Amino acid sequence: HIYTVPPDIQKWHDENIIPTYIQSGIKKMAFVTPEFLFSELTTKKIFSQLNAKLSLPTQFFKSESEAQNWLNQ
Repeated sequence: HIYTVPPDIQKWHDENIIPTYIQSGIKKMAFVTPEFLFSELTTKKIFSQLNAKLSLPTQFFKSESEAQNWLNQ
């Protein structure tokens, strides 16, 4: 199944989930993105906006091992 995040869910995420990230002390976030272009673009859009709001380093990777390596740096 292919799922893109609609604008109302993106807004809900910003208002309800982002504060949890801040309170949890998250320092950086890595994502393994799906191969399907539209889903990947939606994910990147959401977290690019998140990164702009929080100055939270956020990167996207094609494999879990690449993401793990970056997180462990």
